[in-house]
Amino acid sequence: MTETTKKKISQVGGALQARLRRVEGRHNSQVKELRRAFHIGDLTEDGYCAIEGLRIVEEAIRSGLRFRAVFFSESAMARAERLLPQIAAHVETLVLPHKLFSEVVPSETPQGVASLVKCKDFTLQAVLERAQAGPLLGDALQKLGRRALQAAAAASQQQGQAEGQQGPSGTAHSWIMPNGPFRWWK
Repeated sequence: MTETTKKKISQVGGALQARLRRVEGRHNSQVKELRRAFHIGDLTEDGYCAIEGLRIVEEAIRSGLRFRAVFFSESAMARAERLLPQIAAHVETLVLPHKLFSEVVPSETPQGVASLVKCKDFTLQAVLERAQAGPLLGDALQKLGRRALQAAAAASQQQGQAEGQQGPSGTAHSWIMPNGPFRWWK
């Protein structure tokens, strides 16, 4: 451990410093799992997601997501001091050398904090039941669907005109929708 690193870690409060475990090598299982999660860009086999950045980690904390581990770059001790009081005591908190952190986190400008968090599973039914906003959400989804169909129709019309056809290509169908008739081409 370099003198600079020792100085940065010692500047963090005593109780907080005790929670931070220094990891020097890339062969640590948590470091491997973080690297793998960033590399595949999807959930790990056990449902954890790799996230990077101070604001997104703070949002995950506020959202009540379950953390497996939080990783700090040795250059981000101020962020560690800010986040550690918000993170449950059972969560493993690791300090990595800046070079190792930069190798593991695929960001052009790493912010010095990354984590493995358990994502919540949502179904449309669960969202509707929890929000109890079925009609409002249903209207919003209808409008979104209508806009998507309008965009598809406009793209189809532009494609037909680009190919030298007169007017919209395909057959026009009219659907009666809550806000009036809507036309789309297939």
